[in-house]
Order: sequence, then structure tokens, then C-alpha cells
Amino acid sequence: MPINYHDGSNSNTGRIIQVKTAVNDSNQYWANATDWTNISGLSISITPKESTSVLLMRAQVKFATAHNGDCVASLAIKKDGSLLSYTTNSSWGYGDYHFYFDESDDSLGGPHGTFERAVTAGSTSSQTYQVVHRPGSSSWNNQTIYINRSNRGENDWYNCAHVRSTFRIMEIAV
Repeated sequence: MPINYHDGSNSNTGRIIQVKTAVNDSNQYWANATDWTNISGLSISITPKESTSVLLMRAQVKFATAHNGDCVASLAIKKDGSLLSYTTNSSWGYGDYHFYFDESDDSLGGPHGTFERAVTAGSTSSQTYQVVHRPGSSSWNNQTIYINRSNRGENDWYNCAHVRSTFRIMEIAV
């Protein structure tokens, strides 16, 4: 969906109406997740002021996986509990951000997954958006995901713990 934030015909077009932000730096861990799982602390409820507004969402999440073979980690967004639409490969774990950890990758942690997504508000009723993660296909086993930390123990000198993840929604007039 192409979005023109300012076309010059209306002085209100492109105006930021409101901004909501969620921040979380607590260490989180999931073993053997097989479906899209909520990331604690990265949820925003917003009541759009205009139904025609664009909700521009941006998430940045620090994540890692345990080193036990090939692994995939994906990030996406749910609206009111339902996964926003993606490609036909969403059952494989594809979302807005997808990272593949190779079996030979023995790094100290994964990336900061950063992505944006824009949707039309559609109404002026309250809506809740949640950042979620998923390890690869639901048929994959032994997938461990760490959020806001590396894949190493907290007492090790190379640990990366309590890294801040953020989620922001801007309502923009169109």
C-alpha cells in the first residue's frame, strides 16, 4: 500500500496526531515455542483519532537463539490477538523480520531486529498491537529464543543482558 504522507493539497496531511511507545528491557526466554508468541512489555493500545489515519509501527527487538543447530527467529505484529497478514509462508515463521542463524554461527548473540509496518486505522475504536516472535516452522524442535539478552549466562563476562527493546506507533493524518 503506497502511502503519501504529504501531498500538498491538505495542510493536515502528514500531521502526526499521536505517538505511543512501549519499552522493555527484561530478560525473556522461551524454549520450544512452536507458534507466534507475545513478547512481554511490547504491546500498545491506541484509540485512533481518525479512521482514515495511517498507523506507522516501528519495532526494535534484541534477540538471540541457543546454539543447537540451524535456527530461524522472526518478528511480527498482532492486532487484537490476530496476526497481521503476511506472505503465504507465514506458517514457516516469516513475518516483518526474519533472521537465520547458521549451525556454524557461534556468536555471542543475535541482532537487533528492526522493522516498520503501516496499516490504515480503519476505525476510531481502541486497538491493541503486540510484537510477537516465532522460531521457524512449527515442526522445528529445540528452538530456544532469548529476548533482550544474548544466548549466554548472566554471570559470563561476555553476557549481553537487559538490552532495551522498543515498540512505537505513530498515528499520521492522510
